[in-house]
Amino acid sequence: AAGFPSLADWTEFATDDIRGFRSHSVATGSLPTVTLTVTDANNNSSTATANVTVVDNSPPVALCQAFTVQLDASGNGTLDPADVDNGSTDTCGIGSLTLSQTDFDCSHLGTNTVTLIVTDVNGNVSTCNATVTVEDNVAPNAIAQDVTVTLDAAGNGTLTAAEVDNGSNDACSAVTLSIDNTSFDCADIAAPALSNDLFISEYMEGSSNNKCIEIYNGTGAAVDLSTYSLNFYFNGSVTPGNTTTLSGSLANGDVYVVCDDSATIISGDLDAGGSFYNGDDAIELLNGSTAIDIFGSIGEDPGSQWIVAGNNTQNQTLRRNANISDGDVSNAAGFPSLADWTEFATDDISGFGSHSVAAGSGPTVTLTVTDANNNSSTATANVTVVDNTPPVALCQVFTVQLDAFGNGTLDPADVDNGSTDTCGIDSLTLSQTAFNCSHLGTNQVTLTVTDVNGNASTCTATITVEDNIAPAVVCNIITVELDATGNYTLTQSEIDAIGAGSTDSCSSILTYSVDNASFNCDNVIAAPVVIPDLMISEYVEGSSFNKYIEIYNGTGGAVNLGDYELRLYSNGNSSPTTTNTLSLSLIHI
Repeated sequence: AAGFPSLADWTEFATDDIRGFRSHSVATGSLPTVTLTVTDANNNSSTATANVTVVDNSPPVALCQAFTVQLDASGNGTLDPADVDNGSTDTCGIGSLTLSQTDFDCSHLGTNTVTLIVTDVNGNVSTCNATVTVEDNVAPNAIAQDVTVTLDAAGNGTLTAAEVDNGSNDACSAVTLSIDNTSFDCADIAAPALSNDLFISEYMEGSSNNKCIEIYNGTGAAVDLSTYSLNFYFNGSVTPGNTTTLSGSLANGDVYVVCDDSATIISGDLDAGGSFYNGDDAIELLNGSTAIDIFGSIGEDPGSQWIVAGNNTQNQTLRRNANISDGDVSNAAGFPSLADWTEFATDDISGFGSHSVAAGSGPTVTLTVTDANNNSSTATANVTVVDNTPPVALCQVFTVQLDAFGNGTLDPADVDNGSTDTCGIDSLTLSQTAFNCSHLGTNQVTLTVTDVNGNASTCTATITVEDNIAPAVVCNIITVELDATGNYTLTQSEIDAIGAGSTDSCSSILTYSVDNASFNCDNVIAAPVVIPDLMISEYVEGSSFNKYIEIYNGTGGAVNLGDYELRLYSNGNSSPTTTNTLSLSLIHI
């Protein structure tokens, strides 16, 4: 209303008086009344009415009970009055239950005294105290991270819980950490995942005829390639347009490269003829008649190439990712497994000749995180154990003796002087294994020692190449005539004539000498009887197969044996049962 006439319903207090804030009361409603009847001795009566004010001044009965507050993962807990109330009562009724404290955190762990305030409907109040126990039964947050352990030269490695922890925590306290395994050795190194069969590991569709397929053996054993072949399917055909059969043996962990025989930047283990593929052609690797890997999609012509996940099959080198350990024969439309390859530039051959696959599963450790209240939780981490220590390569000198053909070979074991590696040696190889006459004398050869984890070291050995094989001597007959004094001395040219035809694998210049160069009448011998043709001069019929025939030439000149035969007549036969044709030339002695 204009002028705020209801302001008369208010009571004024002094400036800044706040005593009445936070509580208010209103007057009660109608009071009960009683009627008073007054009667005199003559039985005359009259009545009067009176208001009766009824007052409750009795406080309620406050009853408390102990209660336990469990903190949550954030370290907080709340208490409700009903948790503490143990059946507080009031005749006229309870108006409210309140607590002196309702919020708790890690600082309140243990026992706390809390007051329950019971107020009845008429404003009477009573209290009781309750023991409130605050507990932390929530396990800490265990967070682990994968770790790498590098073995030392002795093949041992250690791991601490702190290295595995990745920020484990607890709302109420610091945590203690432990792991179930702290020591590792060579046996914990994860071996490469084994393949079920060979698979295509690298593909090159390069410039011009530079096209190669690399095939990897990760089966754990050497593989005979005689049952394997490659089929090329051109322009979406379901019939192979070219088949290449493999050969040889492929060691575990090694690769076999098949190249177009017109490739100019690389040569393969097999340089095959026939038509090779383009970027839109499918390739199939078979073991016998069973497909074990397919590159592309047989029966599909993608146009000029397949393109998947940014990889292109035209004018590119593609290398299979290390996490792939088996071929894919799904032959899915669109060649989706092309995403399992990594693309390199045109004519990139840097990866050909070797391939590796990712290691299998390694060990794991369990991290246990415990808080101050003995709550604990765990988390698991993968441990990659790595051996980066190269083997100890030890070499020794060795002498290679050339054979009668002037050749000699050297084996790594000849040079190795006890090379060692804690985790084991995988291979010993030499920078040179074949020697010939050009290597006579001392040579430096490098021994490469590779351990089972791919670490390598080298040492150098001095290899002495010797030729201790005597020349093959030919003695020719010469005739000399004594002079008038009955004497003759051989000239060097005549001595050379005696040895003409002698050979040596390592020397084309031979020197000749004889033990007697002077002759006289005492040395003259009668001329042998000349016979008209060859004859059998000796016969041996010995034990088992020891049977020989000797044939003598006394004709006075060399005889070509190509015109001669030996015939055997068995068991009285009139026809020869065996005929042997002779060969070479037989000189007269």
